[in-house]
Amino acid sequence: MLGVQIICEESGAPCPDHLTADGSSPLPPSSLYAKQRRTSDERAGEERRTLFFCVDRQCAKVRSVVQHPPHHHHHHHPPLLRSARAREARGDPQRTPARDVLWTADDSSSSSRDRSSPRLKDTLLLIPLSLGGHPLFAMTRLLASAFLLVLQTYAAPPEVIQSEFDITIDPLDPDSALPANFSGVLPSSPPPGTSKRAPHSIIIGVRKGGTRALLEMLDIHPEVAAAATEVHFFDWDENYAKGFEWYRELMPYSYPHQITVEKTPGYFTSALAPERICAMNSSIKLLLILRDPAERVISDYTQVYFNRLENHKPVQAIENLLVRNGALNTRYKAIQRSLYDIHMRNWLRHFPLEQIHIVDGDALIRDPLPELQKVERFLNLPPRIVSSNFYFNQTKGFYCIRSDGRERCLHESKGRPHPAVNSTVLQQLRSYLQEHNRTFFRLVKRTFDWQ
Repeated sequence: MLGVQIICEESGAPCPDHLTADGSSPLPPSSLYAKQRRTSDERAGEERRTLFFCVDRQCAKVRSVVQHPPHHHHHHHPPLLRSARAREARGDPQRTPARDVLWTADDSSSSSRDRSSPRLKDTLLLIPLSLGGHPLFAMTRLLASAFLLVLQTYAAPPEVIQSEFDITIDPLDPDSALPANFSGVLPSSPPPGTSKRAPHSIIIGVRKGGTRALLEMLDIHPEVAAAATEVHFFDWDENYAKGFEWYRELMPYSYPHQITVEKTPGYFTSALAPERICAMNSSIKLLLILRDPAERVISDYTQVYFNRLENHKPVQAIENLLVRNGALNTRYKAIQRSLYDIHMRNWLRHFPLEQIHIVDGDALIRDPLPELQKVERFLNLPPRIVSSNFYFNQTKGFYCIRSDGRERCLHESKGRPHPAVNSTVLQQLRSYLQEHNRTFFRLVKRTFDWQ
């Protein structure tokens, strides 16, 4: 029987980062758990919550809800879930959480509300899937979780549901949640004319370079269908062994005129990913977003620091990780990830430079539109992203997105303030990276304004 656990708000990414700071995995290879992602919209006074169910370290989006903050400290009624059938009735393909048009309990003006949709409170989304404790409580949680799994777009494999939740699903029943040829990922009913296709473009990295911002902003384009999760197909052996069809099933439904885009930041620093992606499609277009490598190191540290705090794990000052025995600790993984020239050489062994478009992550933060227009041209997309799609959030200090009649910002874990770093240590880091930066500039035949 599989171990079942709940993981909520582990990171800002929709799919949790299974690797800890030392590269190990805190999860067993065969585990079923849930993951919640929260995204706040200060202007609208809303908080978006997206639930993911994960099996065998692979996550799929289940449902998104929008919640208005309570006006008092008494009981607050959670929002309702919009049915997937409302989206399907409009003929929309499956979309990422950023593109869902959602409604809440007090959103009576919504014309797209499906009044037949399941009215599940979001407290149900947070029920711990624990097999321990009192048998009555355990059974209640399991039955509620099973009911939620059947209702949602994605679910665990049938053998997991039947063994863990003690329910029987008839694969021949047209209303059943699991088809007879179920292969591990539950598809929604596809809108007519859509299909799941291998990605036409992949955002390959770099970690903490702005990959999430790039995908969310690119997802504004009506001809882009973005995968909801970081798939880790080409860099994790256990996923790659599942085969190409497993990978394709994790892609969103798209129309023939759309292109599918997948994002996994770990690809750029993976030794195997370039060769594996080339074997799938040697003419694929790759997007690589980079920022000042020293700032990227600090951002990498900051994410791990806050993740460890949230998980009640001990933390270290950044100087203790950057310096060992009086010298720069070049074996520190955050530094290794910022050696762009080393990783780029590996990619250029398999792809010509013309197939790799480098997005300036620092410029994207300052002014998103010019960088996105370059991406549109690289992907041969008609120009659809305009300046009105962005607004500067004074509180957060970076640009947020306006599309589909909604305004949204990235998760609160994005844009966290960096810790102050000892100036001597920071100079050691920058000096070490300078030669690697110059080599990288020669490889890509362009320069960046990095210190």
